[in-house]
Amino acid sequence: MKMKKVALSFSILALTALFTIVGCKKEKNVAPEPDTELQSSVDVTYGFFTLTDIEQWAAFLGENQLFPKFYMPAAHSTGTIVPNRDTVNKEIKEAFNNTTCVDGRLRNGSIFMNYNNSAANSKYYHDYQFKAKVILVNYKVDGWSVIPRNGSQITIENLVSPVNYSTSTTNLSWRIVGDVDLFHPTDSSKDIHMVFDLVKTLLNTSTSTVFPASKQAAINWSLAVVGYKGTIYGETSGNVPFKYNIDADHEIVRNFTCTPDKLYGVNVPPAGTGTTTARFEEYHPFVNGSAAFTTAALYPRVIHYGPEVPVPNNQAPCDNSGTVTIKGISYPVDFKK
Repeated sequence: MKMKKVALSFSILALTALFTIVGCKKEKNVAPEPDTELQSSVDVTYGFFTLTDIEQWAAFLGENQLFPKFYMPAAHSTGTIVPNRDTVNKEIKEAFNNTTCVDGRLRNGSIFMNYNNSAANSKYYHDYQFKAKVILVNYKVDGWSVIPRNGSQITIENLVSPVNYSTSTTNLSWRIVGDVDLFHPTDSSKDIHMVFDLVKTLLNTSTSTVFPASKQAAINWSLAVVGYKGTIYGETSGNVPFKYNIDADHEIVRNFTCTPDKLYGVNVPPAGTGTTTARFEEYHPFVNGSAAFTTAALYPRVIHYGPEVPVPNNQAPCDNSGTVTIKGISYPVDFKK
């Protein structure tokens, strides 16, 4: 009987030790999955580019350049653009008819710009106290519908001051404000909503071939370098809230002499009738600067357009790529054209 008690005691002790070992077993340390999500950065950049491109269209027409170089029909396009300027009511209209433009993008619908609220002597985009409202009517780019919310308008205001400023010391700049939806052509989950308050600056205002010191001629946008700063917020794909901020020290730059894809085709005449000529593309991406970007529960990231450390604008590489920095790690990304 005594032996049975001893055996039972050993059994209990063994079980206790086993449960103790099992109960105290430590879980393995598993490193968290790194945050490598890049699509939201690509989406917000595409939306931002689309907005700045609408403003750039207005910038051409505001300088009375009714056939904007960047948005003319490509040679192979069957579409057209039809401009109209009403100097009495101070309104300019551009109508696209399923037009493949020389920047490689397909446009349809109309854009109106009314500058009736400008100062009496302000007729052009570069003029002191020029103000404009941009209205989009059935406007689409690459199938995306761009629609201001609740019938609102995109407003543009020339910020230069005073009226007798010097182009050698003062850069032209414009404030651009609006609230728009970008509706995806086939997938509503990819829609984007953007509320924006931006400042665009002509960074090489002092270059006489871009804008003459006399201020009596139009801006030559083909040679211009522009920078954007300000804020955008709204929702990206999947209705996910975001905020996108560009500070004054990291302005996002478009250099209109930069075209990553030099050719979109060649013009080959019938034999013996002429010379083969190149067709140059007019797609001008962001090439410099960065934005702080927060979205959903993701870790805040910085989107770099070009080098992570800003460089002089004429030294930035001419491409449509950059990096997204998350928790100190930078991931290369190609932005959507």
